[in-house]
Amino acid sequence: MKPWAQIQRLWLALRLTWQGKTVPRSIHGLHWDWLAEAKALLQELSAISPENTPPTDRHFRYEGKEMALPTFIAWWEHCLERELPSLLRSGNAYALTAFQAQVWNLKDALLAWQASAAFADETLQLALSSLIQHCQKLPQQGED
Repeated sequence: MKPWAQIQRLWLALRLTWQGKTVPRSIHGLHWDWLAEAKALLQELSAISPENTPPTDRHFRYEGKEMALPTFIAWWEHCLERELPSLLRSGNAYALTAFQAQVWNLKDALLAWQASAAFADETLQLALSSLIQHCQKLPQQGED
């Protein structure tokens, strides 16, 4: 961010604080919040699986490839720890679009796993459903 833009934002924050108003969250701030909640939901999902899942639910097909559940969870962890934060920090004009595309890709993989497995463990099904619902609540550009 350019120094002049930082000064403008600081002045806006000070002015709103003096008036007793709250500083509106930026779309990036909403994405950081979304990311933190997604990490918590993934930890909940990974605590339940793969030890507690039956062998038939530990593999699924996604984009024509067989994917093991531990590989899938590692892929999600990598995206939430490295790729998505990197996109938010980049400052690139297209970073939010890439962020959204990556989340949609991950959500599609979750839906493929949910569709292919008949879950014996209800807690695993609930954790998976809550992560899918969270992916559908990704902040949009017009929400700031």
